[in-house]
Amino acid sequence: RELAEPYRICTAKFPIDALTASWSLGVNRPVNDKHVLTLCRTFEVEEGLQRETSSNHLMVGCTAEQIRKMRFHFDLLGKPSRWPESISGPWPSFDEWTTVTKEKVEIISGQHRVEALKLFLERNSKRLDSSENDERWWISDVYDLDKLPQQLKIKLRANRHDHTLLDSHAQVWMELATLAESDPNIFQGTASQVGDEMLALLGLSEQFKFHIRRLVTLWGNKTWQQIFTDWCRTAIGHLTFNISLWAELVVYRIDGFWFDVIEEA
Repeated sequence: RELAEPYRICTAKFPIDALTASWSLGVNRPVNDKHVLTLCRTFEVEEGLQRETSSNHLMVGCTAEQIRKMRFHFDLLGKPSRWPESISGPWPSFDEWTTVTKEKVEIISGQHRVEALKLFLERNSKRLDSSENDERWWISDVYDLDKLPQQLKIKLRANRHDHTLLDSHAQVWMELATLAESDPNIFQGTASQVGDEMLALLGLSEQFKFHIRRLVTLWGNKTWQQIFTDWCRTAIGHLTFNISLWAELVVYRIDGFWFDVIEEA
């Protein structure tokens, strides 16, 4: 978050129905229903929602044009359109975001909290003091997608700290593909140089049991690179892709058979 602070436009009370987990560049991880249920139970019996706590803010991204429309809307309503820079509030309410912009905002980080809130409201609407619709919001740090560097965006999206829901090999591969798509000049040079660059840009470490040399080997073959990227875009590929397994298949020279299977799928 500290590195992204120069690109934060404001912090706002955002309606969750104005958010989307689909990314304009790259492929988001699928929602893990088990993790959503765990978060929902935490909301119910332990600490509550805590959606105003700064460490729990969602991270969302929008364009400068969308923000321009919201500022104009605030001006028409006679509300301050120069929102406070502080993340601690008071926060402007963007409850009319979809009506004004006709577009949704990308969730950079926090999609499982959004889904858990939806489930929480569904299960507890009867005991809430207000209606369910009044509670469909979360405090969000809003970043400028026009200026936020792609490499930093990948780091914000990556899950390297929550051990209950670490990124899969497929998610890491897609982060790699997204970086390469945005900057064709990266991941060049010797295997050692490429490995060091991947470790730095993806924030990988030994705790992920990610064999960086195998990753570099698979990435370095352009045929494999495209096939694996296409495979990881699919639901089954996202669940089954494993760097070490594919490296072994290549060693035993049976990768060709599986490539045919993948292409047919």
